[in-house]
Amino acid sequence: MVLFSAASILLVLAMSSIVEANTCPKECSCDGRKLTVTCVGKNLTEIPQTIDEITLKLDLRNNNLQELPKGAFSLTPYLTHLTLQRCNILRVKEGAFRSLGRLVSLNLAYNKIDVLYQESFDGLSALKELQLDHNRVEEIRPGAFTQLSFLNMLALTHNQLVYIPNMAFQGLQNIKVASSQP
Repeated sequence: MVLFSAASILLVLAMSSIVEANTCPKECSCDGRKLTVTCVGKNLTEIPQTIDEITLKLDLRNNNLQELPKGAFSLTPYLTHLTLQRCNILRVKEGAFRSLGRLVSLNLAYNKIDVLYQESFDGLSALKELQLDHNRVEEIRPGAFTQLSFLNMLALTHNQLVYIPNMAFQGLQNIKVASSQP
């Protein structure tokens, strides 16, 4: 049984190296062994469509995405870490993250998001860390965090919150470190 597992791992690593050469977006750098894709500072306006499905970590920092459409990450369902810091994101559409049930860390810091909708984080059932600091969040709709029951770190500093409605943080039973503006 142990030999089977080791053989399986070697097969996956060999396949990922082959796949890396065929599916790595030209604007990005890919590491088939670590299953990571890095597309930093490439002025991308949309998520590259040729990212390998088995990618675990995706770094899209310093791009110009502006909006995350529904199903934006449907081709990368195995992501565990997603960095979207400094991407000029204004809106996260309903269902943008719906296929990311394995994601544990999401960095949306230093964007221009002003409203967190009830559906903004649908599908992120395993999320543990959410960084939303340095945005323009004025409003958190009730239930915005409902599906984030495993979340234990939420960063909300340096936003423009003036009123937090009842039920805004409904569903956040495991928060250990919470930061918000004084």
